[in-house]
Amino acid sequence: MKDRITRGIKAFTRIDLLVVVVLLAILLALLLPALAGTRYHSDRVKCVGHLKQSGLAFKIFSSDNDDWYPYEILPPWTNGTAEATISLTNAIEGYDPKSMAAWAHWSVLSNELGSPKILLCPGNRSKKYSLATDWSSQNGRGFYSKQGYQKMGNKNTVHTKNNPNYNRIVGYDCSISYFLSFDADEFIPAGILAGDFNFEYNDAAKADPFEDNPHLSGSDYMDAGADFAALTWVTGIDSDTAWGIHDKAGNLALTDGSVVQVNTAQLRDQFRASTNAWGKSTLHLLIPR
Repeated sequence: MKDRITRGIKAFTRIDLLVVVVLLAILLALLLPALAGTRYHSDRVKCVGHLKQSGLAFKIFSSDNDDWYPYEILPPWTNGTAEATISLTNAIEGYDPKSMAAWAHWSVLSNELGSPKILLCPGNRSKKYSLATDWSSQNGRGFYSKQGYQKMGNKNTVHTKNNPNYNRIVGYDCSISYFLSFDADEFIPAGILAGDFNFEYNDAAKADPFEDNPHLSGSDYMDAGADFAALTWVTGIDSDTAWGIHDKAGNLALTDGSVVQVNTAQLRDQFRASTNAWGKSTLHLLIPR
């Protein structure tokens, strides 16, 4: 009886092993995109939280300053001109006044934001080494780090790859993922206040420098016609393509305190809705480096 049972057991052949390996490879190929999608979804949800905290910071600031946003107030270090109202960096020693910087506006909200960590989107892998952990000037961790300040003027500082050689160069625009809208109005809740900076638009007639290169940063007026029609989120999510933060999508903070998750078509609609609400034909944005 024992011999019969033994003779009935078949060995695990090489062909069987090959079949198992092939099946596992197929299952892995099917599961990996789903797992990657889960990670990007998680980053996007966290980003929504960061933008909501940012929107709340703006509301707290405006309630304490007669309903004005930071860029609508003349700070003590500017020269009192209309341009100074927007370009908070124009009187800072050693900084080019023509290159308006997003960090100056976000830094005004330091008390309301609490931590500069909020300003870096969890999905912004191109800046993953540049997270400022406090508002100090300490290299390697501070928002006002001299290393970060110097890196901003480096022509090699770009966001087109996941590893742009930041190497823990933190601070200033290096630690910011969000653009600002200078047209935002506290009393008109339909408008865009801030959002993910991973967008581009290709207006061949203007040869716009932001097409494929948002890292050029600075102040830009977007035309509600041609620019809006060409507006799109950067979609690359792997190490060899563009610096997309959320695949084919992004987040926008509105002046009513809400945050909307939008695809490219919805992004264009939201930009148009904002300009229509404000009665403008352009949208004035400040894009971080």
